[in-house]
Amino acid sequence: MDEARSVGWSVLAVGRASIVTEPDAVRRLLQHAHATPWAGGARAMWVSIRPRSLTGRRITPADQ
Repeated sequence: MDEARSVGWSVLAVGRASIVTEPDAVRRLLQHAHATPWAGGARAMWVSIRPRSLTGRRITPADQ
């Protein structure tokens, strides 16, 4: 999402999901994640998805 330009992507991943519990993996996610929940507030759970399919679309302003 690029809020300054009002563009981004909507992505749908379909597949098996699992909770990430391995301490080194959680630490890496905390260090490298560049997203924050849109709903606000702290989150203590990470979820990994092994996608069977991945689709999406680009979101742009209506005048483009």
